Amino acid sequence: MQPDNDLIEKINKAIDELPEKQREVYKLKKFDNFSYEEIAKKLNISLKTVETHIRRANIALKQKMKNLSIIKILYILFNIM
Repeated sequence: MQPDNDLIEKINKAIDELPEKQREVYKLKKFDNFSYEEIAKKLNISLKTVETHIRRANIALKQKMKNLSIIKILYILFNIM
C-alpha cells in the first residue's frame, strides 16, 4: 500500500499547524524516537509537560484528520516518516 502525496501533505500540514512547543515535542517523540524523559531534558521542561504536549497534539491531530482513512494515516506515520 503506497500512500498518496496528498495524504502526506495533509498530515504534514496538520502537524505544522500545531502550536510551536507541541509541534516540537511531537516531532521529537514521533520522528526522532526520543523518550519522554529525553524530551524533557532536551527542552528543559517537566515530564508532565511533555505528556501534556503529546496528549494535546494527538487530540488536535485526530480532530484535524478525522475524515482521513485511519489505515492510511497509521501507515504513513509509522512506516514512512
